Amino acid sequence: MKKISNIIYILCFLLILAVPLCFTETAENVRSEYDNRLLAELPEAGDADFSGRFESYLRDRIGFRSRMMDTFQILNDSIAGELTHPIYTYGKQGYVFFRMHDTIRYGWYHKTFADAVLKMKEYCNARGAEFYFVFDPEKISVYRQYLPNGVNYDDQWADELLEYMESLGIKCVDNKTLLTELSKEEQVFNVKYDAGHWNDLGCFYATNNLWRTIHRDFPEVTEYKKEEFDTGTGIGKYLASSHFSVNEEVPSYRLKAGWNDISYQYNALDLNRNYSYFRYYVNNAPGSEALPRMLVFQGSYYNRSPQFLAGRAKEYIGVHDYQNVLDLDYYFNIFHPDLVVFEAAEYTFSDTYFDSSRMAGLEYAPSLAGPGEDSSTAAASAMEKAERYEPAEGSDLFILPRGGFDKVYTEADLASARFVYLLTSGSIFDMKKDRYGVFSAGVPHGSVSGSPYIYFVDDDGKASYFAVNIQNASALAGQKDGFSYSEGASYDARESRYEFTTNIKGNRFSMVNMQLLDAEWNYLNAVTSAYWQGTFSGVYTHDRPTGNYIIRLKGNTNIKDEGIDASVYLVNGSKYYYSFDVPLLSKKKVAIKDYIFFGPCP
Repeated sequence: MKKISNIIYILCFLLILAVPLCFTETAENVRSEYDNRLLAELPEAGDADFSGRFESYLRDRIGFRSRMMDTFQILNDSIAGELTHPIYTYGKQGYVFFRMHDTIRYGWYHKTFADAVLKMKEYCNARGAEFYFVFDPEKISVYRQYLPNGVNYDDQWADELLEYMESLGIKCVDNKTLLTELSKEEQVFNVKYDAGHWNDLGCFYATNNLWRTIHRDFPEVTEYKKEEFDTGTGIGKYLASSHFSVNEEVPSYRLKAGWNDISYQYNALDLNRNYSYFRYYVNNAPGSEALPRMLVFQGSYYNRSPQFLAGRAKEYIGVHDYQNVLDLDYYFNIFHPDLVVFEAAEYTFSDTYFDSSRMAGLEYAPSLAGPGEDSSTAAASAMEKAERYEPAEGSDLFILPRGGFDKVYTEADLASARFVYLLTSGSIFDMKKDRYGVFSAGVPHGSVSGSPYIYFVDDDGKASYFAVNIQNASALAGQKDGFSYSEGASYDARESRYEFTTNIKGNRFSMVNMQLLDAEWNYLNAVTSAYWQGTFSGVYTHDRPTGNYIIRLKGNTNIKDEGIDASVYLVNGSKYYYSFDVPLLSKKKVAIKDYIFFGPCP
């Protein structure tokens, strides 16, 4: 009898172990909300480290993983008073902080950062715009008295950085000092909820600190009054990326004045793919037309609360600052702001957010116009002192409508050029080599007309110019309209990507294929194929007659293909650039992002 009991006990124990395995997550490209990362994928049979990778696969995907981890968290919190989470940690008196990091010392990176910001300031000022740098503190800096025992946070580097930046003449807004002082009386960061960011009260005070600084240059910009907001409280239920319950009462501020959101018009804006936040609000409050147009490079502190910046601008344009701010000239050309704000949080001073090698080599084109000089006079004066240049190849200027703005580029040979400008209709636009290897610029819609010129300066300081002919470019670029969709193809507007799915039994996607068809939808030839996830790009040379064609992008399968088609006008002998990302290529689903096909190009 005892033997039978032992067997039953062992079987029950094995069953308990087996149940989670039966519910193992097997789908591809699954992101964990708990620790904010992609789960490990099943390794191939011939993988050199198969056993190690398979162990990681099981550890990540075993059934009820999140519930088990949540339960473990709750038990540790209730029994031992510990917060066991890969992102968060407990401080004193119930405070929750991000995990502690090593002490930072002021050094080469910070000086490089400040010197790069100086170049941004000089670029803006030379074009008639004011520039401001905003430093926002970490919670561990403001509430350091509640840090875990044994943790002594030293932020001397931040003081040295701001002191150096101010010595360079950069207008700095120090919210660290402000919020640290206010924290003695008010809760400007929550005790637990949203452990990494200030709350709405902290944002209110910090933004007013910015307005006070801007007011010196723009008297019409004034501080907020609390009655401009609907104020109250809400309940923060869980820590982000976690099911850890906090149920904390938190302040809530909602600006009463309204605005028109035209962000969607700029869906083709060239943003860093990892940091693609963008907002464009037009203020519709009475008297707002007297306020400045404001371009703000901002991080997560304001990405979650853009309303705080929208209320004191005629137009507020918000761009995720990480890496994007280094391309300030690209955005400045498109939006022509009256002032530029660069906001950075204390924890973002690293290559992950702002690449030091790019900052060290940062170079913006000097302005052709002197202080107070209008663009028409400056352009005429520059051309009088320059030599006429005869391009070795074509001198066309192609205009590519991108939604909200135009992309302009030239196929002329400018290999010797250091700085390149487009002179057109009384305006001067800076051009530079983009990721496609062509000299281009983003410009406001319809701003290029008449008889434009390309003006450039080589490494020796020699200036030259030549006239260009305006041509319309043929292009397909990440959009919903203008495509024909097969039954299993769709456009995900939230993610700005195309998705191909199949529900046919036995159907399996194997690759992504780009094909050329004639205007009657007859297959002509393949342009390129992608057999794995990643970025794919190249140049297609059109050797067929000039005319209308179809570019087809599809997921190839063993039974039925799914994809999208678009009409293009192709010129014999011309080159066309294509690029697309394949973030997902599974048996039943394919995703395509950042799809572009344009030309002619060099």
